[in-house]
Order: sequence, then structure tokens, then C-alpha cells
Amino acid sequence: MRALAIFLVTLSAMIFSAGLIQPTRAVSNLFSHVVIIAMENQYYSDVIGNPRAPFINSLASLGSTTSNYHSYGQGINSTKCSAGCYQAFTAGQVIGPNGWCRGANSPCTTAANIAGQMQSAGLQTAMFCEDACIRGADHFPWIGYTNTWNRCVYDTANYGKFDCNGQTGTSGNLLFNSQSSNSGVFNNVTSNAGNTALTDYLNGSNPAQFIWFTPSDAHNMHWPDSNVTQGDKYLKSLLVGTGSVSNPSPGTVLSTNLFRQSSTFLYLWWDEYDPSPNVEYGSMIKAGYVSTGGYTEYHSLHTIEENWALPYLTSVVAGDTSMTDLFNPSVPLTVIFTDTPSSPIVNQSVAFASSVSGGMAPYSYSWSFGDGETSAAANPTHTYTSNGTKNVRLMITDGTSHQANQTQIINVAPPADFTLSATPMQSVDAGAAANYTVTLTPVNGYTGIVNLTVSSSPVGPMCFFTPSSLSLALSRNSIMLCRGSGGQYNITIAATSGSLTHSMSVTLTVRDFRITASLLSLTLLPGETRNTNITLTSIQGLSGNLTVSSSSFPEGLGLDPASKIINLMTGGIAFLSLAIISTGSTAPGNYNVNVTATSGTVSHFVFVSITVTDPSVGGTTIAVDKLRLLLPYLTLLTPITAFIGLLVGFARKKEATRQQQENTWSEQACQ
Repeated sequence: MRALAIFLVTLSAMIFSAGLIQPTRAVSNLFSHVVIIAMENQYYSDVIGNPRAPFINSLASLGSTTSNYHSYGQGINSTKCSAGCYQAFTAGQVIGPNGWCRGANSPCTTAANIAGQMQSAGLQTAMFCEDACIRGADHFPWIGYTNTWNRCVYDTANYGKFDCNGQTGTSGNLLFNSQSSNSGVFNNVTSNAGNTALTDYLNGSNPAQFIWFTPSDAHNMHWPDSNVTQGDKYLKSLLVGTGSVSNPSPGTVLSTNLFRQSSTFLYLWWDEYDPSPNVEYGSMIKAGYVSTGGYTEYHSLHTIEENWALPYLTSVVAGDTSMTDLFNPSVPLTVIFTDTPSSPIVNQSVAFASSVSGGMAPYSYSWSFGDGETSAAANPTHTYTSNGTKNVRLMITDGTSHQANQTQIINVAPPADFTLSATPMQSVDAGAAANYTVTLTPVNGYTGIVNLTVSSSPVGPMCFFTPSSLSLALSRNSIMLCRGSGGQYNITIAATSGSLTHSMSVTLTVRDFRITASLLSLTLLPGETRNTNITLTSIQGLSGNLTVSSSSFPEGLGLDPASKIINLMTGGIAFLSLAIISTGSTAPGNYNVNVTATSGTVSHFVFVSITVTDPSVGGTTIAVDKLRLLLPYLTLLTPITAFIGLLVGFARKKEATRQQQENTWSEQACQ
């Protein structure tokens, strides 16, 4: 008989649910997540408007409620609930009466249900049953469905006891046995501290879209096990703790990460009586609204299926409507964005600001800036490192997975910069200043301060700017003056502003000449005249008449010529023989002869050191001109002296021979 009963329950479910119905939809994606808390056995007026339920009524005033919710409507009361009400809500049909699926028999039906639909659509489900779920499948139908049952259910005297935590059904649906602070203790309301397993899960990184929570009979207002006051205190402890709806205590349901998302829908549902209480809360729910719609569990299921565009489980669900009057009007998701500045330049920070309307928070942002870079910020800033046309795209995804996007073209100009130009070359005579005009021109709105510096190769010229620092708003000029000695120079001008540096080279040619003397020091006797050759060399093309003048210090020497004009050709060389004259009256001593050549403002000189010696010999002074007369005769002394030396040597040798002979004779005589 037991097997036959199971067969009939399963068969009726299969016949009733055959063929999922997919009608045209008017509304979808009103919420991203739904959390359903299943309460028990109260009339609408015993809870809503009852001062014994202050917390529930405060929540209802912030959300909506339906005064004509018929838990027994549309034939659901055929089983007198509770089982039929839970089955209608989750499977779209009544499958069996209370006790329809004992723990030892589970699973008891292959009927399609909302959990299987969610899984097929790529969505997740998580179901919690508090304190060992002693009512079994009657209050927690998931352990009776083939696709969600859990092997940790076992039989007790009347119900299957569910004692596994975080087990996974055959289709990947998570089932939890969660413990409350007063587990298994009835009629005790002194320590309603909530449910840690549930709140921990809601704080997780990726909670399921469909979450079901069945409290124990000690907390769900199930008469006579608990009452309205106890259930109200429990819900306050579970949802907000010692806080409030707007400021819930940590560790409570409304404080969790999931409820920080404004797209999460909280549904407090009572399985019976008729009319039964209900509270809908969330940002998508009208505040302070009381609906008079005649809704049932089938309407609740229809609303959830329509939200995710799921096919309706049964024809009765398809024939009902969503409880749309409880929800705020759905506004299509749209997005626009602006960029500031609208015409950026390279290396300039661009501020993007998005504006989202419609849809359901929270919103996620996906930016593509058209240069390979992305961002997930709502209002990012971005710096382009290259110029050109950029296709910027913003994709918005709301809390119900709706998407909207906008694409905008941004033209990025080359970077703000400046240009540097200057007079390319100058040619001046030595001593004169070469004048260069240096021009700085801003590009793409550049307004920085630019500093000018200069260097030369080879080193030599002295250059300076007037001014040396310029603030650019418009084109600005600076004058560079350079002076140097003869030669050609490569002058490098550098303009620096922050990280920007530009440089250019100009040419400086300094025309000049060089003066040298063949002898830089001379020794003269009084009355003697000697010459030094003065050479004038053109440098870098200097030409023209040069005035050459000479003088001595101290005075006493004669100079010839003392002054003379010499024409120097471009790139040429000119010579001048300068006679330095010492007379008989020139005093012995040291003299400096200064030879100066001048061409316009350019002068160069050379010094010749002169020493006039004292010719005195033995106290008698012989005139230099008479000594010169003796020079031809003095040259004869050399051969005469050599001849006399030969004669003296011969005589000495002969005398030595004679002495040797005499010594020989003396020795013989003595013998």
C-alpha cells in the first residue's frame, strides 16, 4: 500500500505538471534575489495591525502587504495545508496532504519545481531548514522532490529528521540544516539570537538567487507551539537584531552583503489561514502600500517565474498574474556618460561620469576606453598616451542582469607642447654681440613655464637670454646675445618645461685675426739693430685694413715702422718686418716691445722681450763698430793656434827621447 500511495502521488504530480507553459510576459527582472521566510498558521488581522507584532508592522509600513491573500484559494485547501500550501508555492500544484513524504520514503515525487527551473536557467538555489526540520517535507518540501532531496533525511516517529549542513541535492541545489540559539526549545522567546548559518551564507561572495528559509515551530508562529508575539520577536532578532530596518545590527539578515544590494526582495509568507498575513519588502516594493488583490500561492510562484522569464510550471500558475501592483513601475535601464574635457589631448586626464536610470540597483560598470584599457568604476578617470580616434563604450548591468550600453567617439589630440625656433646663424666680428631671436610657440593649449639654457661646442662664447624664463599663453620671444673670440661654434639652445625638453642648434661665426712674432725675445748690444717678423692671419673671413703700431717700455729702443696700415685679405696672411734698434745711448737693461694690430673694434697684440747687454771688457770700453772690424782677423787665430800646438808637442817628444838616452848612459858608467 505504501508503494502504491507513493506511485499515485507521483503520477498525479506528473499529469498535473506535464508541459511547461511559456506565455508572453509583461514584466521581468524586478529583483535580482529573493529571500522567502516561511511562517505559519495566522490570520491576516492577527498579525497585520496587531500591536503584538510591532516589528512586522513596522516592516510592512516600509513595504507592502496584501489584505486578500488566500492561502486556501484555488483548491489549495483540499489538503488543509500545511503541505499543500508549500507544494502549491514551490511546484505549482497540490501533491499530497500532511505527512505526504516521510523521511524514510524520500524522495517522494519527480514533480517539477521552481528549484529545478532555476538550475536549468543557470541560476542557483539554497534552502535552509532550522533546528533539524522536525516537520520534514510538510514545511520543507525540498526533501520530498527528487531533484532537491537530501540523503541525510531519516525517519523518526512522525517526520523525517534533517540533520545535514550544506548538503547538495542531485541537481546542485544547496540544502542546509541551520541551528538557532534556542534550538528545539518551544515557547521560549528569551534568546532569539537569529540564525548564524543563514546570515553567514547571505554574507558570502555569491549567494543563490532563490533562497528559502523555514524557521522551527518555536519561531514561525505555528499554533500552539508559538504565538504572534514570539514570532515577531524572533523575526526582529533574525532580521535586524537590536537595530532597526534602516540600521540593522551586524550579524542579522538585513545587515548582510546580499541586502546591501537594493535589488534583493524579502518575502515574509504565511502558509495559512485565509486570508493569511504577508509582507513584501525591498527597494522595488511600494512603500506603505496595501493591495486588495486576491492572490494565492500560485500568484506568488507566477511572480517569481516571470521575474526570471522561466516557463510556468502548471496551467493554473500560467493563468494567474504576477503581484505587479506591489512593485514600483519598472523603468527601462538606460545609461549615458560624459567626458571632461570633451576634446582631450595626450597625457591629459579625462574624467568620465556615468548617469544610470531605470533598472534595478546594484549596477555594475564595464568601461572600454578604446585603447585597450578598461575600468569597473562608476566614474573613472583615464589618461590617453596616444592621439587618435577612440571608441569609448560603457556597459551597465543592473541587479537583475539587464544591460544597457552607450558608445561615444573621443578624438584625442596630440599632447600639449610647444615648439622652439631661433635665428639659424649669425656672423660677427670679434668683440661684437651676435643677436639671435628665440621663439617659443604653444601647441594644443600649452601654458607652462619654459626655461632656456645654452651650451656651445667648442667651449668659448658667452651667451645669455633676455628673458631666460617665459610663461606660455601665446607665442613668446627671447633674445640671445653671444660674444666670443674668432672661430665657428655650434650653439645648442635647450628649452625645458617639466618633462618636456626641446633643443636646437644655431651657428655662431666670429670673424677675427691672429698676430704672432717670429722672435719673442732678443738680446742686443748698444748700437745694434735686429728684426722680428710680425705675422697677421685672418680667422673666419676677417678682411680689411689693419693698423699695426709698436711701442717699447721703458723708452730707449727705436722701432721701425712705429705704425703702419696693412691690408689683410679674407682667409689670408700678411707680414711685417719690425726693426728693433738699440743706439749707443741705449741703456743696458730689459725692455718690452708691444706690437698691436687693430681692425675696427678688434685689437690683438704680441710682446717681444728685449735685453740690451753691457759690452764693457777689462775696464776699457771698445766701441761695437770697431770690434766688428776685428772679426775677419780673429778668424785666423784658430789655425795658428793649432799649428803652435803641434810644434809644442813635437818639442816635448824630442826632449823626452834625449832624457831617456842620458839615463841609459849613466847606468852603463856605474857598472
